[in-house]
Amino acid sequence: MTSLALEHCLIEKNGLAPALIDLQHTLLDAGAAVATPPRASEEAIARVAFDLDHSRTKLLEDAIDELDTQLPPLRQFVLPCGSLAAASLHVARSTARRVERRLVTVLLPPEDSGLDPEHLIATAVTPGLLPFFNRLSDYLFVAGRFASHHAGAPERSHAFQKETDYQRSEPLFSRTSPE
Repeated sequence: MTSLALEHCLIEKNGLAPALIDLQHTLLDAGAAVATPPRASEEAIARVAFDLDHSRTKLLEDAIDELDTQLPPLRQFVLPCGSLAAASLHVARSTARRVERRLVTVLLPPEDSGLDPEHLIATAVTPGLLPFFNRLSDYLFVAGRFASHHAGAPERSHAFQKETDYQRSEPLFSRTSPE
């Protein structure tokens, strides 16, 4: 999730690389928690318990606050853009959101989902997963803004458009194949 962003951050020397390396280790720990079946031994479950005290989530929150103090205030929606590091961090952010949504379906399936409890994650190891991934995506958003700011790239504000703004004389995407 963060490896491409890490490489771009190393090239751009924006100072985010150490945090991204730590995140890679943390993501492997989270993966171990997700991969642990509920029928695993108590010892195995204890070994992979993830962020039970929410300390990892708190570290992300502190890092968000630290980066945010170095950025101009966010007054409107912005488009993910800037440098290659910023773009890679925004891709990682969307991946973290997707992981969070998927974890919700696995951790909190509806009663009538038909999911076999044997295939669900051991709940003893997961209390910190959802808050962590929620804050991870927020961290990656702020880190993307930081990388863009560090590179001197301006933020592009999102302008909400009306339905009529999308009408064109020619289609933007053609449904016919090129000849």
